[in-house]
Amino acid sequence: PRLQPGTKPPRGSASSAPREDATAAHQPNPPSIAWPNAASPLARGLAFPADPLTMRAVCFLATQGRSSIVPGKIEGSVVAYSDDGNLVTDIPHDRLRTVPSPSGVSVVCDEHETVGIFPPDHKEPNFTFLALLGPSGFLELAIVGDSAKAMLGVRLGEKVLVKW
Repeated sequence: PRLQPGTKPPRGSASSAPREDATAAHQPNPPSIAWPNAASPLARGLAFPADPLTMRAVCFLATQGRSSIVPGKIEGSVVAYSDDGNLVTDIPHDRLRTVPSPSGVSVVCDEHETVGIFPPDHKEPNFTFLALLGPSGFLELAIVGDSAKAMLGVRLGEKVLVKW
């Protein structure tokens, strides 16, 4: 399978060898992100495709202080799957405000890594692995146009690391 912008091949794969043109030419260019305030529908999870109150409750109960902020990184875990197959983390949008630049951040989960945090209305091509400000109110890991749950096989409880 071909890797899309923003993805990193699994460790030890033949395609993980560095290529001269791979770094700058194939990285996604995340747009500037206007972080939602507490009153916005996005921050309250009202746009979530399933039942937003249920998803917020699941994420809140799963979070219970487990995600942590350390200078230069935020740690969390996958706590739910969205109807689209996105991996919903326990890292709320407001914790991501400490990130100095959404485009200069790396998000790692299992053996998968992406660069940047995108808004829900991003314009990235299909099959791009990316981190986004999910309509759930939490950071979500997605494969555009496909199910990250099915494609990546990441289980609930898997650690997520946001680092800069």
